[in-house]
Amino acid sequence: RSLGTDDSNYQEWKVYSQRASVPRKHVPADQPNDVDYELVLAIPANHKPSAAHLYSYFPTQVRFTYPVVCHVTLDLKADRQQPQGTPANYFIVGKLADFMAETAERLAKESNDEAGLRLLTAQSPGSDGLDQFNFRTRLLEAAKKRALIPTRASGLCTPPTARRTDFTD
Repeated sequence: RSLGTDDSNYQEWKVYSQRASVPRKHVPADQPNDVDYELVLAIPANHKPSAAHLYSYFPTQVRFTYPVVCHVTLDLKADRQQPQGTPANYFIVGKLADFMAETAERLAKESNDEAGLRLLTAQSPGSDGLDQFNFRTRLLEAAKKRALIPTRASGLCTPPTARRTDFTD
Protein backbone atom coordinates (compact mmCIF):
# COMPACT_ATOMS: atom_id res chain seq x y z
CA ARG A 1 0.00 0.00 0.00
CA SER A 2 1.18 3.48 -0.74
CA LEU A 3 0.38 6.79 0.90
CA GLY A 4 1.33 10.30 -0.17
CA THR A 5 0.09 13.27 -2.11
CA ASP A 6 3.23 13.86 -4.14
CA ASP A 7 6.60 12.24 -4.70
CA SER A 8 8.20 14.00 -1.73
CA ASN A 9 5.66 12.52 0.74
CA TYR A 10 5.37 9.10 -0.86
CA GLN A 11 5.34 6.31 1.72
CA GLU A 12 5.06 2.63 1.00
CA TRP A 13 3.91 0.12 3.61
CA LYS A 14 3.72 -3.66 3.84
CA VAL A 15 0.49 -4.55 5.62
CA TYR A 16 -0.08 -7.88 7.33
CA SER A 17 -3.30 -8.78 9.14
CA GLN A 18 -4.95 -11.61 10.98
CA ARG A 19 -8.51 -12.09 12.27
CA ALA A 20 -9.81 -14.78 14.58
CA SER A 21 -12.08 -15.43 17.55
CA VAL A 22 -11.12 -15.42 21.20
CA PRO A 23 -11.71 -18.90 22.66
CA ARG A 24 -14.79 -19.00 24.90
CA LYS A 25 -12.71 -19.85 28.01
CA HIS A 26 -11.14 -16.34 27.83
CA VAL A 27 -14.47 -14.52 27.51
CA PRO A 28 -16.73 -13.62 30.49
CA ALA A 29 -19.63 -16.01 30.91
CA ASP A 30 -22.12 -13.14 30.84
CA GLN A 31 -21.00 -12.12 27.36
CA PRO A 32 -23.35 -13.94 24.98
CA ASN A 33 -21.59 -13.32 21.67
CA ASP A 34 -18.30 -14.54 20.29
CA VAL A 35 -15.48 -12.05 20.58
CA ASP A 36 -13.43 -11.52 17.45
CA TYR A 37 -10.09 -9.76 17.32
CA GLU A 38 -7.96 -8.29 14.58
CA LEU A 39 -4.20 -7.76 14.39
CA VAL A 40 -2.71 -5.43 11.79
CA LEU A 41 0.97 -4.62 11.31
CA ALA A 42 1.89 -1.85 8.85
CA ILE A 43 5.62 -1.96 8.19
CA PRO A 44 7.33 0.95 6.43
CA ALA A 45 8.92 -0.21 3.17
CA ASN A 46 10.70 2.96 2.03
CA HIS A 47 11.05 5.18 5.08
CA LYS A 48 12.18 5.04 8.69
CA PRO A 49 9.52 4.31 11.26
CA SER A 50 9.28 6.19 14.50
CA ALA A 51 8.26 4.76 17.84
CA ALA A 52 4.57 5.36 18.32
CA HIS A 53 1.52 4.15 20.17
CA LEU A 54 -0.60 1.07 19.90
CA TYR A 55 -3.87 1.49 18.02
CA SER A 56 -7.19 -0.05 18.90
CA TYR A 57 -9.16 1.62 16.11
CA PHE A 58 -7.70 4.93 17.39
CA PRO A 59 -4.34 5.69 18.99
CA THR A 60 -4.08 4.76 22.66
CA GLN A 61 -1.64 5.95 25.32
CA VAL A 62 0.11 2.57 25.17
CA ARG A 63 3.65 3.09 23.91
CA PHE A 64 4.58 0.59 21.21
CA THR A 65 8.27 0.99 20.55
CA TYR A 66 8.61 -1.39 17.61
CA PRO A 67 9.24 -0.17 14.02
CA VAL A 68 5.66 -0.75 12.91
CA VAL A 69 2.22 0.77 13.15
CA CYS A 70 0.18 -1.78 15.09
CA HIS A 71 -3.58 -2.11 15.46
CA VAL A 72 -4.99 -4.71 17.83
CA THR A 73 -8.59 -5.09 18.93
CA LEU A 74 -8.52 -4.92 22.73
CA ASP A 75 -11.01 -4.26 25.51
CA LEU A 76 -10.09 -0.76 26.65
CA LYS A 77 -10.77 1.07 29.89
CA ALA A 78 -13.52 3.72 29.93
CA ASP A 79 -11.08 6.43 28.81
CA ARG A 80 -10.25 4.34 25.67
CA GLN A 81 -6.54 4.91 26.33
CA GLN A 82 -5.37 1.79 28.21
CA PRO A 83 -6.21 -1.92 27.85
CA GLN A 84 -8.16 -3.68 30.56
CA GLY A 85 -6.39 -6.55 32.32
CA THR A 86 -8.85 -9.17 31.06
CA PRO A 87 -8.20 -12.82 30.14
CA ALA A 88 -9.34 -12.02 26.58
CA ASN A 89 -6.75 -9.23 26.29
CA TYR A 90 -4.04 -11.49 27.71
CA PHE A 91 -4.91 -14.06 25.02
CA ILE A 92 -4.98 -11.45 22.23
CA VAL A 93 -1.66 -9.90 23.25
CA GLY A 94 -0.14 -13.40 23.15
CA LYS A 95 -1.48 -13.78 19.63
CA LEU A 96 0.07 -10.41 18.76
CA ALA A 97 3.45 -11.70 19.95
CA ASP A 98 3.05 -14.84 17.84
CA PHE A 99 1.90 -12.83 14.82
CA MET A 100 4.82 -10.40 15.06
CA ALA A 101 7.27 -13.32 15.24
CA GLU A 102 5.55 -15.01 12.28
CA THR A 103 5.65 -11.77 10.29
CA ALA A 104 9.31 -11.26 11.20
CA GLU A 105 10.10 -14.71 9.83
CA ARG A 106 8.22 -13.90 6.62
CA LEU A 107 10.18 -10.64 6.24
CA ALA A 108 13.47 -12.45 6.86
CA LYS A 109 12.65 -15.06 4.21
CA GLU A 110 11.59 -12.44 1.67
CA SER A 111 14.75 -10.37 2.03
CA ASN A 112 17.19 -12.88 3.57
CA ASP A 113 18.64 -10.22 5.85
CA GLU A 114 18.00 -8.71 9.26
CA ALA A 115 14.52 -7.39 8.38
CA GLY A 116 12.85 -9.88 10.69
CA LEU A 117 15.13 -9.03 13.58
CA ARG A 118 14.54 -5.31 13.06
CA LEU A 119 10.78 -5.82 13.40
CA LEU A 120 11.27 -7.48 16.79
CA THR A 121 13.71 -4.91 18.15
CA ALA A 122 12.25 -2.18 20.32
CA GLN A 123 13.32 1.27 19.12
CA SER A 124 13.66 2.69 22.61
CA PRO A 125 14.41 1.19 26.00
CA GLY A 126 11.90 0.80 28.76
CA SER A 127 8.29 -0.24 28.87
CA ASP A 128 6.47 -1.10 25.69
CA GLY A 129 3.17 -0.35 27.41
CA LEU A 130 2.06 -3.97 27.46
CA ASP A 131 4.00 -5.06 30.55
CA GLN A 132 0.88 -6.26 32.33
CA PHE A 133 0.51 -8.91 29.60
CA ASN A 134 4.21 -9.94 29.57
CA PHE A 135 4.34 -8.95 25.90
CA ARG A 136 8.11 -8.61 25.53
CA THR A 137 8.78 -12.01 27.15
CA ARG A 138 6.10 -13.66 25.03
CA LEU A 139 7.49 -12.00 21.88
CA LEU A 140 10.99 -13.31 22.62
CA GLU A 141 9.63 -16.81 23.27
CA ALA A 142 7.71 -16.75 19.97
CA ALA A 143 10.80 -15.46 18.12
CA LYS A 144 12.95 -18.36 19.38
CA LYS A 145 10.80 -20.74 17.28
CA ARG A 146 11.22 -18.77 14.05
CA ALA A 147 13.96 -18.80 11.39
CA LEU A 148 15.15 -15.21 11.80
CA ILE A 149 18.93 -15.31 12.00
CA PRO A 150 20.76 -14.94 8.67
CA THR A 151 23.75 -17.26 8.33
CA ARG A 152 26.55 -17.52 5.81
CA ALA A 153 26.14 -21.23 5.18
CA SER A 154 22.48 -22.16 5.42
CA GLY A 155 20.20 -19.18 4.89
CA LEU A 156 18.13 -18.53 8.00
CA CYS A 157 18.01 -20.38 11.30
CA THR A 158 16.23 -20.14 14.63
CA PRO A 159 17.96 -18.20 17.42
CA PRO A 160 18.70 -21.32 19.54
CA THR A 161 20.52 -23.00 16.62
CA ALA A 162 22.55 -19.95 15.55
CA ARG A 163 26.29 -20.04 16.16
CA ARG A 164 28.61 -17.12 16.66
CA THR A 165 32.17 -17.09 15.48
CA ASP A 166 34.69 -15.64 17.84
CA PHE A 167 37.12 -13.25 16.23
CA THR A 168 40.43 -12.30 17.74
CA ASP A 169 41.94 -8.91 17.09
